[in-house]
Amino acid sequence: MEDVRDADRGQLILVTGLAVAVVLVSLVLLLNTVVYTENLATRGADVGGRDAVAFRNDVESGAARVVVTENANDYADAGNASENVTAGIRRYARLLESGYLERGTLATVSNVSVTNGTRLVHANDSRAFTNASSEANWTLATDVGERELRRFRVAVDRGRLASSSSDAFQVVADDGDDEWRASVYRNGSNVTVDTSSGTCSVDAASATVDLTAGTLANRTCGFAFAEGVDGEYAVRYVHGDQANGTYSLVVRNESSDSTVQRANFTGLTTGQSPYYARAVYSATFDVRYETPRLTYATEVRVAPGERDE
Repeated sequence: MEDVRDADRGQLILVTGLAVAVVLVSLVLLLNTVVYTENLATRGADVGGRDAVAFRNDVESGAARVVVTENANDYADAGNASENVTAGIRRYARLLESGYLERGTLATVSNVSVTNGTRLVHANDSRAFTNASSEANWTLATDVGERELRRFRVAVDRGRLASSSSDAFQVVADDGDDEWRASVYRNGSNVTVDTSSGTCSVDAASATVDLTAGTLANRTCGFAFAEGVDGEYAVRYVHGDQANGTYSLVVRNESSDSTVQRANFTGLTTGQSPYYARAVYSATFDVRYETPRLTYATEVRVAPGERDE
């Protein structure tokens, strides 16, 4: 009889051990799933999430190109700019979605929305950077917030620049208490940009200063636009008569956001510079990527050339 009881106890211990093992395996699988999900959400670098992140990145870069391309069309109506950017992003997304669907993956872009902006342009390279009334010191926009100005590019002709920093063409960001200033002038055969972060030069007959990217002729200069300026600020030109070339930038201007000083610009119909046009400042949309083993979803915002990108 004792042998039978010992056998029963042995079987009970074995069954209990198997049950505990099953529970432990389940916990491990659950924890692995949680860790995997966290890794994908924060890094997206593991093998399983690579395709999902690649889809997101493709949509993001394509949407940014749509925004830049459509804004270059210089819209007179904000509604037309918004509609065409939204439609362009959706068309691009459908092309990507169909490619993934053929591979058995449900990859989608939804809830596309845009934020309005204004594009400020000087396209006449033989005219100085004065305002529409030929004033050399003037304001482009006021009440510009941290994420309300992007893609600020100035292309200058070296021969038309002042030869000293004291008379140089200057771009100023001013919040009423603090200023950030970039001076652009000719130094021998160089185009030179001087900011509080240092001086940057390039030997060239003409060069483009990307103020929001901090570059001169595609070379990193190490300055940051509006660095040290807190809160809302105004963007001004000083000695605009000491530079010729072209420039453009996009500012956000919905309701109480940044205010373009339109009196300093002409409208599209005049064919004169500088002028303003309606544009899209940024676009947001939801990205979702699903396979039998993975679900990944996130919101994406694109604002090409924004200073904090």
